[in-house]
Amino acid sequence: HTGASYSTIINNLNIPVWNTEAGAWDLGFYQGDYASFLPWGVSANISERFSKGMLTKPEDLVKNFIESVGNGMSKYFYYDSRMFSSLDSFDTHPTIFEYDGTLRPKGVAYSVSASFVDKSTSIGNLKINNSVSAYLFDKASNPVLVIWSNDKLNRQLRTSLSSSQYTVYDLMGNAKSASAGIIEFGRTPSYVVGRNVTVADFQAKIK
Repeated sequence: HTGASYSTIINNLNIPVWNTEAGAWDLGFYQGDYASFLPWGVSANISERFSKGMLTKPEDLVKNFIESVGNGMSKYFYYDSRMFSSLDSFDTHPTIFEYDGTLRPKGVAYSVSASFVDKSTSIGNLKINNSVSAYLFDKASNPVLVIWSNDKLNRQLRTSLSSSQYTVYDLMGNAKSASAGIIEFGRTPSYVVGRNVTVADFQAKIK
């Protein structure tokens, strides 16, 4: 887990800092306690299978990635995206691949997150309050906000931006419906992409 302390170190040293070995461990959808088929004598835990493989670990990975680059790290390397975990392995593994070469949900979420903030400059955590992480990025003069609640509660961010000036996307990059003047978010990171608005004006009109 990274935090704002990294930005202090980076600013004081004035050197590039990389996150070279961050991994989210899970069993995916096919293996171990999360699988539809299990070794004899092992009980199924369907809720764990889906909550960790499909949601919790993708959330953890995206939060770690955004906190790293959002606090000034210049590069982020996920560990591990070179191999897959075999079908007969019943242990957790950080790989983003399933045994058949398909991407695990955390791999998709990582790709989506990178697409939103790639080649951008971090403005940093807006520090709305201690219960919210809200990292603002400047991507070719367009604002991109990545926001989630630290206490896992559903919350609302109010804005004076018009509905035509921003679009809200979920963890997997799907556009979400939004009420005028209100941006809803929760434990899962959401992306708010500004349109026809400067980064400074965008920042001034959300609270």
